[in-house]
Amino acid sequence: MERHTEQMQERPAPPPPTAWDDVPCPWRAARGRLAHTRTTLDGGMTAPGAARRAVAAAAADLDEDLRTDLQLLVSELVSNAVVHARPAAGERRIALDVHISSEWVAVTVTDAGGGFDPGRLAGPRPGVPGAHGLEMVAALSDMRGIDSRDPFRIWFARLL
Repeated sequence: MERHTEQMQERPAPPPPTAWDDVPCPWRAARGRLAHTRTTLDGGMTAPGAARRAVAAAAADLDEDLRTDLQLLVSELVSNAVVHARPAAGERRIALDVHISSEWVAVTVTDAGGGFDPGRLAGPRPGVPGAHGLEMVAALSDMRGIDSRDPFRIWFARLL
Protein backbone atom coordinates (compact mmCIF):
# COMPACT_ATOMS: atom_id res chain seq x y z
CA MET A 1 0.00 0.00 0.00
CA GLU A 2 1.44 3.34 -1.04
CA ARG A 3 0.55 6.40 1.01
CA HIS A 4 1.49 9.98 0.25
CA THR A 5 0.25 13.53 0.60
CA GLU A 6 0.48 16.01 -2.19
CA GLN A 7 -0.37 19.65 -2.78
CA MET A 8 -2.87 20.01 -5.62
CA GLN A 9 -3.24 23.09 -7.79
CA GLU A 10 -6.27 25.19 -7.00
CA ARG A 11 -9.10 24.62 -9.47
CA PRO A 12 -12.86 25.03 -9.15
CA ALA A 13 -14.61 21.89 -7.96
CA PRO A 14 -16.87 20.18 -10.50
CA PRO A 15 -20.59 19.98 -9.76
CA PRO A 16 -21.55 16.69 -8.12
CA PRO A 17 -23.14 14.22 -10.50
CA THR A 18 -26.83 13.55 -10.03
CA ALA A 19 -26.62 9.92 -11.16
CA TRP A 20 -23.96 7.55 -12.46
CA ASP A 21 -22.61 10.15 -14.87
CA ASP A 22 -19.36 9.79 -16.78
CA VAL A 23 -17.29 12.33 -14.84
CA PRO A 24 -13.82 12.33 -13.32
CA CYS A 25 -13.40 11.76 -9.61
CA PRO A 26 -13.36 14.99 -7.52
CA TRP A 27 -9.75 14.48 -6.43
CA ARG A 28 -8.71 15.70 -9.88
CA ALA A 29 -10.00 19.18 -8.98
CA ALA A 30 -8.97 19.12 -5.31
CA ARG A 31 -7.71 22.22 -3.58
CA GLY A 32 -5.27 22.15 -0.69
CA ARG A 33 -3.70 19.06 0.85
CA LEU A 34 -4.85 15.66 -0.29
CA ALA A 35 -3.92 12.34 1.34
CA HIS A 36 -3.82 9.48 -1.14
CA THR A 37 -3.45 5.75 -0.59
CA ARG A 38 -3.22 3.24 -3.45
CA THR A 39 -3.59 -0.50 -3.05
CA THR A 40 -3.33 -3.05 -5.83
CA LEU A 41 -5.55 -6.08 -5.34
CA ASP A 42 -5.53 -9.50 -6.96
CA GLY A 43 -8.84 -9.79 -8.81
CA GLY A 44 -9.80 -13.02 -7.08
CA MET A 45 -12.21 -13.93 -4.31
CA THR A 46 -10.04 -12.34 -1.60
CA ALA A 47 -10.15 -8.89 -3.22
CA PRO A 48 -13.27 -7.54 -1.43
CA GLY A 49 -11.87 -8.38 2.03
CA ALA A 50 -8.49 -6.91 1.13
CA ALA A 51 -10.27 -3.76 -0.11
CA ARG A 52 -12.18 -3.41 3.17
CA ARG A 53 -8.94 -3.71 5.15
CA ALA A 54 -7.17 -1.18 2.91
CA VAL A 55 -9.99 1.36 3.29
CA ALA A 56 -10.04 0.86 7.07
CA ALA A 57 -6.31 1.58 7.23
CA ALA A 58 -6.47 4.59 4.89
CA ALA A 59 -9.46 6.08 6.70
CA ALA A 60 -8.33 5.20 10.25
CA ASP A 61 -8.61 8.83 11.40
CA LEU A 62 -12.21 9.22 10.19
CA ASP A 63 -15.42 8.59 12.12
CA GLU A 64 -16.11 4.87 12.69
CA ASP A 65 -19.60 4.97 11.11
CA LEU A 66 -18.21 6.68 8.00
CA ARG A 67 -15.36 4.16 7.82
CA THR A 68 -17.87 1.29 8.05
CA ASP A 69 -19.93 2.76 5.19
CA LEU A 70 -16.79 3.21 3.08
CA GLN A 71 -15.82 -0.42 3.69
CA LEU A 72 -19.28 -1.65 2.70
CA LEU A 73 -19.35 0.39 -0.49
CA VAL A 74 -15.83 -0.50 -1.60
CA SER A 75 -16.63 -4.15 -0.98
CA GLU A 76 -19.60 -3.86 -3.36
CA LEU A 77 -17.58 -2.17 -6.12
CA VAL A 78 -14.62 -4.52 -5.83
CA SER A 79 -16.97 -7.53 -5.84
CA ASN A 80 -18.51 -6.17 -9.04
CA ALA A 81 -15.05 -5.83 -10.58
CA VAL A 82 -14.18 -9.41 -9.62
CA VAL A 83 -17.42 -10.82 -11.04
CA HIS A 84 -18.04 -8.62 -14.07
CA ALA A 85 -14.73 -7.22 -15.37
CA ARG A 86 -13.73 -9.28 -18.36
CA PRO A 87 -10.35 -7.87 -19.37
CA ALA A 88 -9.26 -8.89 -22.86
CA ALA A 89 -5.66 -9.56 -21.85
CA GLY A 90 -6.58 -11.49 -18.71
CA GLU A 91 -5.30 -8.78 -16.35
CA ARG A 92 -7.16 -9.36 -13.09
CA ARG A 93 -5.53 -6.67 -10.95
CA ILE A 94 -7.81 -4.08 -9.37
CA ALA A 95 -6.50 -0.70 -8.22
CA LEU A 96 -8.08 0.88 -5.17
CA ASP A 97 -7.42 4.55 -4.45
CA VAL A 98 -8.56 6.42 -1.36
CA HIS A 99 -8.28 10.22 -1.49
CA ILE A 100 -8.99 12.27 1.63
CA SER A 101 -9.23 16.06 1.65
CA SER A 102 -10.46 18.36 4.38
CA GLU A 103 -13.92 18.29 2.77
CA TRP A 104 -14.48 14.74 1.49
CA VAL A 105 -13.17 11.21 1.10
CA ALA A 106 -13.30 9.63 -2.35
CA VAL A 107 -12.72 6.01 -3.29
CA THR A 108 -11.89 4.89 -6.82
CA VAL A 109 -11.94 1.30 -8.07
CA THR A 110 -10.11 0.71 -11.35
CA ASP A 111 -10.04 -2.52 -13.34
CA ALA A 112 -8.95 -3.59 -16.80
CA GLY A 113 -12.45 -4.59 -17.92
CA GLY A 114 -14.36 -2.87 -20.69
CA GLY A 115 -16.60 -0.91 -18.33
CA PHE A 116 -20.34 -0.53 -18.56
CA ASP A 117 -23.11 1.93 -19.25
CA PRO A 118 -25.20 2.16 -16.07
CA GLY A 119 -28.19 3.31 -18.11
CA ARG A 120 -28.28 -0.14 -19.68
CA LEU A 121 -28.20 -2.11 -16.44
CA ALA A 122 -31.29 -4.19 -15.75
CA GLY A 123 -31.18 -3.49 -12.02
CA PRO A 124 -32.64 -5.69 -9.31
CA ARG A 125 -35.29 -8.20 -10.32
CA PRO A 126 -37.77 -9.83 -7.92
CA GLY A 127 -36.63 -13.29 -6.90
CA VAL A 128 -33.16 -12.88 -8.43
CA PRO A 129 -30.33 -12.22 -5.97
CA GLY A 130 -27.85 -9.42 -6.51
CA ALA A 131 -27.90 -6.21 -8.56
CA HIS A 132 -28.26 -3.97 -5.50
CA GLY A 133 -24.62 -2.88 -5.17
CA LEU A 134 -24.79 0.27 -7.30
CA GLU A 135 -28.08 1.24 -5.65
CA MET A 136 -26.41 0.90 -2.27
CA VAL A 137 -23.45 3.02 -3.37
CA ALA A 138 -25.83 5.67 -4.72
CA ALA A 139 -27.85 5.68 -1.49
CA LEU A 140 -24.85 5.95 0.86
CA SER A 141 -22.61 8.33 -1.11
CA ASP A 142 -22.81 12.07 -1.59
CA MET A 143 -21.21 11.96 -5.05
CA ARG A 144 -20.52 9.13 -7.47
CA GLY A 145 -19.58 8.61 -11.06
CA ILE A 146 -17.95 6.61 -13.75
CA ASP A 147 -14.73 7.67 -15.41
CA SER A 148 -14.80 5.68 -18.63
CA ARG A 149 -11.35 6.66 -19.84
CA ASP A 150 -8.96 3.75 -20.25
CA PRO A 151 -8.69 2.13 -17.74
CA PHE A 152 -12.30 2.14 -16.57
CA ARG A 153 -12.92 3.59 -13.08
CA ILE A 154 -15.95 3.82 -10.83
CA TRP A 155 -15.89 6.11 -7.82
CA PHE A 156 -17.88 7.45 -4.92
CA ALA A 157 -17.31 10.18 -2.35
CA ARG A 158 -18.64 11.16 1.05
CA LEU A 159 -18.52 14.68 2.44
CA LEU A 160 -16.79 15.09 5.79
